[in-house]
Amino acid sequence: PPGKLLHFYSLPIEGGEARALTPEGVSLPEGAIGKPISPDGRRLFAMNGPNQLVIHDAANGEQLEIHALEHEEEPIRWHADGRGIFLWRSGRSPAVITLLDLETGQRRPWKELVPSDPTGIFGTRFIVMTPDGETCAITSMRTLSQLQLVRGLR
Repeated sequence: PPGKLLHFYSLPIEGGEARALTPEGVSLPEGAIGKPISPDGRRLFAMNGPNQLVIHDAANGEQLEIHALEHEEEPIRWHADGRGIFLWRSGRSPAVITLLDLETGQRRPWKELVPSDPTGIFGTRFIVMTPDGETCAITSMRTLSQLQLVRGLR
C-alpha cells in the first residue's frame, strides 16, 4: 500500500493471520523476477538497502546472514543446492551472472548472456533462470534506426 514499506509475510494455507517474516523496508530488486525462497524452504533472501543481501529464517524471520554486494549487484535466485545465490547487474549487456557462495563469500563467474544479434542492444531489464542456472532468459532493450541520405531536394 502507498506509504508502507515492504515486508515478507507467512500466511498459513489453512487460513489465519499473516505474520511478518522480515523487518519493514526490505525489498527485492526490480530487475530480477525474484525467487527469494531457498530450495529447502527454510531461508529467504531480501535486500536491505542497495548493497546488502540479508538471509532470513523463513520460519521465524530471524536474520541469519548479511552479505555485502558490489555496486549495482542484485540477487536473481538461489542455486539448486541451496549453498549459493546467483547475482547480476541489471541493465548491462552482456548480462554477466556470478554465483555467490554463501559459506565462503566467494564469487565465481557463471554465465555471460549475449543476444544472438547484439545490434542496437543497450541493456537488459529482467532475468529468469532455472535453479541449476543452466537455462536463462533475459529481456533486452534495443533501439534500431535508419539514416536516410537524400540528395537534390529543394
